[in-house]
Amino acid sequence: MNLRFGHTFYYNAAIDLRIDTLFEKLYNKHDRVDSFRVAELTSQEELAEYESLKQKGCCGTHDEEYLDKPTGRRFMVGFNHG
Repeated sequence: MNLRFGHTFYYNAAIDLRIDTLFEKLYNKHDRVDSFRVAELTSQEELAEYESLKQKGCCGTHDEEYLDKPTGRRFMVGFNHG
């Protein structure tokens, strides 16, 4: 699968595509975006890596909770900008 932002999050192809689409919408609202990150809210390991990526990025941050309605799984998605 070739996602717009080149990320494969490895949840499954359908979830990855929906998250990538969300990133595309958010990306268009900010300047100089980097440090894209995703963590499933039930995974402490993913959340720790998410926070690490957040701290390594530049300037401002944008983070929001995403509910994948078809599966009921919840994710934190975010990036740095500015």
